[in-house]
Amino acid sequence: FSMSYDPFNTAKDEVSQQIINLSALYRECTTALNHPDKPKREDEIKLLKNYESCKSQLKNLKRAVESIEKDRSAFVNIDDDELMNRKSFLNRQKGILNSMKPDIDEMKRQMNGHVGSNAKNGPTNSKSFGHAESHLEFVQTHMRQQDQSLDELGQHVERVNAHASMINSEIKEQGRMLEGLDDDMVDVHESMGFVMGSISRVLKTQDRFQIWTIIILIIVLI
Repeated sequence: FSMSYDPFNTAKDEVSQQIINLSALYRECTTALNHPDKPKREDEIKLLKNYESCKSQLKNLKRAVESIEKDRSAFVNIDDDELMNRKSFLNRQKGILNSMKPDIDEMKRQMNGHVGSNAKNGPTNSKSFGHAESHLEFVQTHMRQQDQSLDELGQHVERVNAHASMINSEIKEQGRMLEGLDDDMVDVHESMGFVMGSISRVLKTQDRFQIWTIIILIIVLI
């Protein structure tokens, strides 16, 4: 497990790219609205599907950020600046989606009106109605599946962040223990130096071999 890995950044990059692609498709469809050649129904359905997908992903990322805000002690590896950067990113992406919303809502209204009109026209247009209805049903099913997957991703992000926080705390605790061990070793070294100096003065010798022999004998006798 790498402490430098952050699943939020991976999800963030994916969402950013998807919104870039969504913006390009949105420009194509809205430009075509003012052109004699209306946008293809397939492109509009794709636009609506991708729009809802991006909304769902931002919702799950927002949920992950809110979890961090609620329990800062569980995410010590994420400081206040990083948390603010994440919230700013979500606000920017939400602003992009909000700018598309009026046209998206209008496309939905027209599409629903188109389906309703086909239903009223009876059997002659039943094939077209069935085709449009099946597309809408596919979009709705796909959205439900994506919502479920993104909910699971949000939970996974929270679990991984909690795990990273726990590992970070353990590393800090081990660091403190090693610092304490180092201090103990210094104390032992100083104590041994004092003992050896005392024995050297008593025996009036600087022979370290003799001094260590006497220390070992004393320890054995004790």
